[in-house]
Amino acid sequence: SLSKFGQFALVGNSINTANISIKNDNNLKLWVSEDKNWLHVQMGNNYYPGSARFSITDINGRLHFVKILDINENESHIILNISDLSSSVYFLNVDQKGKRSTGKFILNQ
Repeated sequence: SLSKFGQFALVGNSINTANISIKNDNNLKLWVSEDKNWLHVQMGNNYYPGSARFSITDINGRLHFVKILDINENESHIILNISDLSSSVYFLNVDQKGKRSTGKFILNQ
C-alpha cells in the first residue's frame, strides 16, 4: 500500500530493487527513481516505530529538505520527493530516538 503525504510517501515492506542502490551506512539503503523525482529509503535494522526526522544536505552542508514523520511498525520503506533538487551529491540523515543514520546519494538530472 502507498500513502502519499505532500513531499513524501510511506510504503509497506515491499521495495522495487530495479533501481540503482547508493552506498551508505548499514542502516539505510537509498536509491533514486529512474525519473529522478523520488528518493527511496529502505530503513535498516535500527529503525523504530515512532517519530523520525529526515533531512537532506548537500556536499557543502546546506540544508535542502526536512520532514518529521511518524513511522509505523510496517513502514520500513519511505519515499521522499526530491524533484526540487538539482544535480549534486547529497546526504540523507535520519534521526530517531537519539541515533542518526546517514546515507549518501548522487543526483544527476
